[in-house]
Amino acid sequence: YVGGLTDFLHNQVTFAGLNEYEVYTNSIVAGLLGVQYNPFKSIYATLRANVALYDFAEKNPDSWTSSNNLLSGYSLTAGYSSGFGPIQFSLLYSDQSKSFAGYIDLGFHF
Repeated sequence: YVGGLTDFLHNQVTFAGLNEYEVYTNSIVAGLLGVQYNPFKSIYATLRANVALYDFAEKNPDSWTSSNNLLSGYSLTAGYSSGFGPIQFSLLYSDQSKSFAGYIDLGFHF
């Protein structure tokens, strides 16, 4: 399962720009680059960008670079580290869907 900013399942690949479990694939290679800025002790902003090649195990190597097999996504997160865990508000964008999505994360995940 590919998508989301936090991993809930055992084999989930987190991917900024996609909602939780938006893509299902048996093969994926993904890269993520992120930077976090802390202007104050408990407040931070995080920018993430990632790219992935998926479904390549079932196809001919000549078709790996087709636009149907590429994913790219971005997210901008504003967060606050509270005593109850992090509170985060994110804006997600994916080049494939060409749409924005919101994401709210409250507290620790168990």
